[in-house]
Amino acid sequence: MAYNVTYNTPFDKVEVITHSAKGKIHVKRVLWNNTTYLVTKIVSMWNTREGDNPSINYTVETDRNILLQLKYEKISLDWILVKWDDMESK
Repeated sequence: MAYNVTYNTPFDKVEVITHSAKGKIHVKRVLWNNTTYLVTKIVSMWNTREGDNPSINYTVETDRNILLQLKYEKISLDWILVKWDDMESK
């Protein structure tokens, strides 16, 4: 499956439901714009640091065929929606 290279980049704060086990955070649901997205697959996860602000980044697929890139900022404890893409428009 090929993903579109043109992304929507809202940088919105979102609410995220997670499950933590064995030192890892597993993203389960994302609430954005009054819509809940069930995460069906974690595509990738990586750590970044912007100055003294470490973060964990996730790319996830959802039940609504939307690909989301999320960032969890460890200091502020905020979840940010960095990018999204509609997987059905391919």
